[in-house]
Amino acid sequence: MANANLARLPAFLSVPPAESRLEFDYSLAGRDRAVRGGAVFGPSEFAGAGISAGTTASFALSPRDLQYTAKGEFSGLDLAAAGRELAIEAIDNPLFTTVANGPFEVTWTGRDRNTVRVSARGTLRDSSVFQARIPSLDYELRLEGASLGAVARGSFRGFDPAVVTGSSAFWGSLDGYLDARLELPDVSAREALLENMSVAGQLSLGPSSFRGL
Repeated sequence: MANANLARLPAFLSVPPAESRLEFDYSLAGRDRAVRGGAVFGPSEFAGAGISAGTTASFALSPRDLQYTAKGEFSGLDLAAAGRELAIEAIDNPLFTTVANGPFEVTWTGRDRNTVRVSARGTLRDSSVFQARIPSLDYELRLEGASLGAVARGSFRGFDPAVVTGSSAFWGSLDGYLDARLELPDVSAREALLENMSVAGQLSLGPSSFRGL
């Protein structure tokens, strides 16, 4: 199949309603309103991101449950834009604007924003997160409703704490390596992100500046 657009499919199919241009070979099977299938993609686009040839996906759909899995490589992924496309309020936030590239694995379950569960892992390469450059970083993400957990290990360049804190008092440009875990119990509470954020781990800084020092 070529040039498939999920945004144009009927709502009863419960597929992610994202603007897309998908090329893939697929298989389908099912009975009694339960359907499962799989696909192998050619070069494609999904929610504004490029999908590399050879990426695989599978799904299982029933009246009570919905599950998607995918494994492959993406380019130019903007999490904030994907949040808008997929109606995931938790990441539909300018703070999560990214240009992300690299291999990934993701699993999605749930039929609406109250029941959605997303887990993902992979490696960012030559990417941009929080307006910082990311040469290479391994990550794991878990989203359950509005609760977000993340683990990150890798290097960063030009990170400005003011971008995350929203306060110009914390301006700077930091280079270094991190091995950290982050927990946000409610990412939809945008005005209180910092107050609710819990971060633990290790941070090693290279040549950097903070508030002019």
